[in-house]
Amino acid sequence: MSKAKKIISMLLAVLMVMSVVPASVIASAAPADEVATFKKPDTVVVTFSTDTSETSEVIRVAGGEGIFTRGNTVGAATPSGIPKADSGKFIALAYAGETAEFPMISFKIKGKMPDSPPTVVSNLGSNLTVVTEKTGTQNEAGEYVYTWRISGGTASQGEVVTYTITYLIDGVKHYAYAYSYVEHILIMNGYVSHKYQNGGDHTPDTRHAYSVNVGGRNMYAGWAIDPNTGNEYAENIGR
Repeated sequence: MSKAKKIISMLLAVLMVMSVVPASVIASAAPADEVATFKKPDTVVVTFSTDTSETSEVIRVAGGEGIFTRGNTVGAATPSGIPKADSGKFIALAYAGETAEFPMISFKIKGKMPDSPPTVVSNLGSNLTVVTEKTGTQNEAGEYVYTWRISGGTASQGEVVTYTITYLIDGVKHYAYAYSYVEHILIMNGYVSHKYQNGGDHTPDTRHAYSVNVGGRNMYAGWAIDPNTGNEYAENIGR
């Protein structure tokens, strides 16, 4: 009887141990060759900044090259909108110290030089003629400078031009954006008034008087001098 009680007591003890010990402790340990290992991947941090703020804010359009009328031909002009003229007595005064240039697209990057020269396209596509000006010139601030000029083409008053600049850094493609607005050139108008008097040939006491008003459009070029007569006449274009 006492032997049976001992066996029952041992079984109860085993059951109590199994009820409080986690199954993970009872399970057999995994073989050593199945232990998982982890390695942190190597990372390379690339830091760079870009700037497109020097892109021309305005594209000026006119009736044609050297023609100072409204139109959709892209031309050179000052930041204030005065069109380029080859000559004319009033043009230097109109420029007021500014320079007439074709619109520029500017892209600067600091901290990393692109793998290859960036490319630029606009939402107007082939309507604008874009030529490369500077490619990767490094300035005093350590920035790599890329510029393009819009040397011609057509655009309409009021259009917003979006430039997409694509560049690669360590094989990864990135994009930068710049914007311009299309406006007409500033058109200068005016007139010059001359008054003439002449005595009558037949009656000495008679005086014939008349006045002539000459209207001038596109007055940037001023009044040209007729080489034959030495008289001034109005120029209607900027050449």
